[in-house]
Amino acid sequence: MEYNKNDGGTGGPAFPRTGEGFNNPNYDAPGMTLRQWYAGQALKGLIASCSTKDMCEQLTKQMDDNGIPHDQADKQFAKNAFQYADAMLKEGAK
Repeated sequence: MEYNKNDGGTGGPAFPRTGEGFNNPNYDAPGMTLRQWYAGQALKGLIASCSTKDMCEQLTKQMDDNGIPHDQADKQFAKNAFQYADAMLKEGAK
C-alpha cells in the first residue's frame, strides 16, 4: 500500500467507495480517514487496558500533567488515541 504524504496527515480515506450508488453514477462516499480509523482502533485498546491498575495510574498522571480534571478522562483517551494513529501513519509512510 502506498501512503500519500501530501494528504494533510489523514492517511486518506479508510474505506473509500466510488462508482454507482443510490442510482447516481457520480456517487462518492469517502468515509472516515485512515487516521480516524486508526484512532478508533487505538481507543478500544486504551479503554480496555485501563482495566489494569498501572494503566489507570498512567492515565491519571497524564491528565494531571495536562491539567485535565479526572472527570474528563474521555479527552485524554481521545488525545492518546490520535497520538497512536499519527504514529501509525508516520511508521507506514517509511
